[in-house]
Amino acid sequence: ATTTFVAPSLIYSCRRDAETGETTFVTAFWICPVGTGRSRFMSAAIGKIPFSLPRWLLHIQLNNFLDQDTYLLYTQQKNVLEREAELAMSAASGRENETGADEQRESSQNTMRKSLFVYRSPTEKLQARLASFFDKTLNKVPNRRIGLRNLPRLDLPREVVLDRFSQHTKICPDALSLYNGCKRAYRVSLCVTGLAVLSRMVIPRLCFTSSPLLSTLCSPALLRSVVAVSGLISFISKRILREFRFKYDESYRDRDLDNIPNVWMDR
Repeated sequence: ATTTFVAPSLIYSCRRDAETGETTFVTAFWICPVGTGRSRFMSAAIGKIPFSLPRWLLHIQLNNFLDQDTYLLYTQQKNVLEREAELAMSAASGRENETGADEQRESSQNTMRKSLFVYRSPTEKLQARLASFFDKTLNKVPNRRIGLRNLPRLDLPREVVLDRFSQHTKICPDALSLYNGCKRAYRVSLCVTGLAVLSRMVIPRLCFTSSPLLSTLCSPALLRSVVAVSGLISFISKRILREFRFKYDESYRDRDLDNIPNVWMDR
């Protein structure tokens, strides 16, 4: 697939037929700045599939993808923004100096990210273009220097940076509706399992011979079925709930790092 950056915020990826120029899928991302060091990520995908997948399932897949890189970008941000702040303050304090020094500081700002990062792979051409675009435009953003002087905390733990609930679930109606539904299903399933076990232990001792109906309801086969179904509902609900809260801890990161050689072979 070919990935294309369209300034200021659109990135789309697709594989087009060389003769017709047509494609069977397009994946698009919009990175929308909402403040210094903060942005809102939006995405959309169009493809030829026989049915539509639930939106929440696509959200799970997308969050798993984003978590792989987000914390790395966050840790990089400290060095990048602090260096940008240094250059911005240097430029502001030297406005009255000679023109040549001023031009030199502006040149340093326009190549700041290029000097901080080393792009070795041909697949990183997109990152290089993005860095070049940011270097040439961010210093012209209104109030950018004020934002750099008042940077937010850049040492937050992984649990905060990758908290899916605060950054996605609670502001997405589809995700929040599913999340609340799974919470209810999880609690009900636990209650049903507890009642089934309790009924098997207590009720037969009290009225096993006097009530055929209760004897049937408390039969081992029926109670085992109730416990099995409730346990399955509880398991599925808990797994879905995990996808909409903080998930990507160090163990997930280490597992993904171990899988990198399966995709990009070491030489």
